[in-house]
Amino acid sequence: MLDFFQSPLDSLDPAVSNLIEYEAERQGRKLILIPSESQAPEAVREALGSVFQNIYAEGYPSPSIHGSPQGKILDYELQLAHYRRYSDLRYYKGVEYVNVLEALARRRAAEAFATEAVPPEEIWANVQPLSGSPANSAIYAALVPLGSTVMGMDLLHGGHLTHGSRANRSGKLYNIVSYGINLETERLDYEAIEALAHQSKADGNPVRMIIAGYTSYPWMPDWARFRQIADSVGAYLLADISHIAGMVAAGGLAAALSTADGLLLTIANALSHDLYYKMLDPNATTARRVTISKVLLLVVALAAAAVASQKPADILFLVSAAFSFAAAAFFPALVLGIFWKRANKWGATLGMIAGLGTTFYYMATTQPWMRGIFGVTSPIELWWGISPISAGLFGVPLGFAVIIIVSLLTPAPGREVQELVEHVRYPNLRLAKA
Repeated sequence: MLDFFQSPLDSLDPAVSNLIEYEAERQGRKLILIPSESQAPEAVREALGSVFQNIYAEGYPSPSIHGSPQGKILDYELQLAHYRRYSDLRYYKGVEYVNVLEALARRRAAEAFATEAVPPEEIWANVQPLSGSPANSAIYAALVPLGSTVMGMDLLHGGHLTHGSRANRSGKLYNIVSYGINLETERLDYEAIEALAHQSKADGNPVRMIIAGYTSYPWMPDWARFRQIADSVGAYLLADISHIAGMVAAGGLAAALSTADGLLLTIANALSHDLYYKMLDPNATTARRVTISKVLLLVVALAAAAVASQKPADILFLVSAAFSFAAAAFFPALVLGIFWKRANKWGATLGMIAGLGTTFYYMATTQPWMRGIFGVTSPIELWWGISPISAGLFGVPLGFAVIIIVSLLTPAPGREVQELVEHVRYPNLRLAKA
């Protein structure tokens, strides 16, 4: 019997051991982009397979430990003394270390999602659900009585099974009012969602909870707008961020927001240094260049503010579109300018104009807000099904082609420029020759 507890898996059950090896090989060979899956590090798998899995710990740690910093949670003398003095609310004994472990996990989860406005002490985390589905079930049970009206996105429009599908307990135990996308724009229509919530209330079925956050919807929800809709009908708002939780915890979404400032500086610098100083007035003094840079930064900032005030789309669209513009305008010139000595200023200039112009044209004729701004009324025709935010896919190769063709048709850059390119590619070459 002792051998059974100490023998390795491959000797006790070769079939299961082989299956684990096959699955490890499959995961190492294939990448299947399912947002609810993640690659757990070996240390995580080691913890999940530890002796803690032997414990049946129904219930939760003592509420008195909520909000405690990690140092206090890991004070074993304090925690064990409290456990022995007061016991706890769990149904089984032998959980004194489980209490510490779960409290530690809850605190770390709270710290991962805390913000300046909401500190970790004000966040209540439940780390027991194994996935998003039981987590949603726990929220249903905590906030809305059975049979209550809940609004969620239709599964066929990109929602999740737990948002009201009849195949799931949510659709069987609650009165589900499903909302979807606008079939023309393929985006959420917040006015229609709000009207649906108020209509349900008028019909005698007040909405108790609205779910935002999806499985197969590529745009970021307007959380503030959903908050307004929920408040207008007195409903809870459930933000289901299961598929983007990693980005939220890592600050990825906040980084996307801050990118706008970086883009402002980049564009202003390109206009002041590359366009004005290098092409229009190479003899400009440092003071004049700084002044021009500040003025252009203000102009670019005002232009960006004017665009943002129109609320053309969610922030991720704006950031993605900005990267398309930047890639189409700058990437070909940067690459060829460094790695191809024959590239000259005329090729680079016309290549940047061609790439940027093509990208802008495609967005202006396919993106709803830009079509409205420029009065485009013709039917939307996507080239090979490419979405507007990916317009850079056309601008980048065109930029490369124009730079190469124009550079070959115009005089080659002088020796001084070629030496500069050589120095950029190999910074230490000049020192070696010396």
